Amino acid sequence: MKLDEFGVYYELQRKRVKKDGEQRIFTHIHVRDEFPIELTVYHPSLLGFRFQSSITNKPIERASLSQLERLIVLEHNIDPEQQAARLEEMDSCPDRFAVFLSLLVPLENVQQNLRYHPEGDALFHSLQVYGHAKEQMPYDEEFLLAALLHDIGKAIDPDDHVSAGLESIEGFVSTRTSWLIANHMEAHKIHDRTIGARRRKRLVAHQWYEDLIVLGECDRAGRVPGAEVESIEEALDYIEQIDEMFGS
Repeated sequence: MKLDEFGVYYELQRKRVKKDGEQRIFTHIHVRDEFPIELTVYHPSLLGFRFQSSITNKPIERASLSQLERLIVLEHNIDPEQQAARLEEMDSCPDRFAVFLSLLVPLENVQQNLRYHPEGDALFHSLQVYGHAKEQMPYDEEFLLAALLHDIGKAIDPDDHVSAGLESIEGFVSTRTSWLIANHMEAHKIHDRTIGARRRKRLVAHQWYEDLIVLGECDRAGRVPGAEVESIEEALDYIEQIDEMFGS
């Protein structure tokens, strides 16, 4: 699907509806982006069919591709060539925050061991960790991204979530963010005093060691059932606007 190529997160829903004694199945695509979008997919045989709006009881307005392009020009003052250039740019270089969103949403379905994570799913945990990180370093985009994205690999490969997560965001985050995510499990070993002496010595000597320790503290604190958290969209919007709010 083209949405996969753009790195857009979407949910596919098939709804069974019975109307006037006839049963039909409707296919909907729900897109989570800057604005929520719902698309209804129909069989090609219905291409010329005039559907009726359930709200107005009138035929739904239609537009050909050329008519849609003209509507875009009128509504957004963007000509078709500019629009094509934007789409080509999106295709070659997806928006990194759209990529982050698409990786975070599936964490909602990742249930964790309640012995270590009484708070529940991996998304709820990640948003809690982000909240604590925001209290510690509200101006630090790299640190906040490490906190928010540290467990994204759990929805990809639960057996090696660190490597899977790092691979999925390669090229979209800084070296510092990657390093913090790569070593966040080591922070717990340091806290539990189960890490080897040589490994601990190497980490202590690293320039981002103190940040790693803080990330570990945030990770352990983000395990509270029923805690208040921001939504994914709120968290990503905040991080995206850090430069504007705090300056470079």
